[in-house]
Amino acid sequence: MLTVLKSHGLSMADIRLVHTDAAELPAKLKSGEVDAGHTWEPFVTQAQDEGARVLFTSAATPGLIQAVVAVRGEVLRERAKALGAFVKGWFKAVDYWKAHPDHGNTLAARVLKVGPNTISLEGIRLTNLQDNIQLFKAGETTRSTYYTARLYVDFFLGSGGLTRKPEVEQILEPRFLN
Repeated sequence: MLTVLKSHGLSMADIRLVHTDAAELPAKLKSGEVDAGHTWEPFVTQAQDEGARVLFTSAATPGLIQAVVAVRGEVLRERAKALGAFVKGWFKAVDYWKAHPDHGNTLAARVLKVGPNTISLEGIRLTNLQDNIQLFKAGETTRSTYYTARLYVDFFLGSGGLTRKPEVEQILEPRFLN
């Protein structure tokens, strides 16, 4: 959000955040209930079909928007073996989807209960194991998950979503990548 605002010469003081579900954004834009919003496919296309226009995409900021898997600390401690198996299975699925995008789209559509033509990897970079190993290295760009997480912490502290600053190194767990 801060990156988008900054790219348009705005700051958090210039906007009022409204919490809404991503699926509801196209209708809220169309009705004028909100002036702008953040969402993802297939809702971006829906909003465009209803007259909205895209102001900014994550393609302009590679690495800034990362999908993560989060678990409670007790799950990490008590079910580490199962989490390791999950991570291994995840990367197998990513490799399969990249190698067989049409079938991967069909499988994803079935699980999400949407039409197969609404699923696409276009504009999405699924990261494989090697990509994730690189992302879990320290750095001062969005090529480092640690750096990106600190940006998110700063945003949520500034917007009231967090009341105290967590230690990013204690939140991220790279051991399942080895």
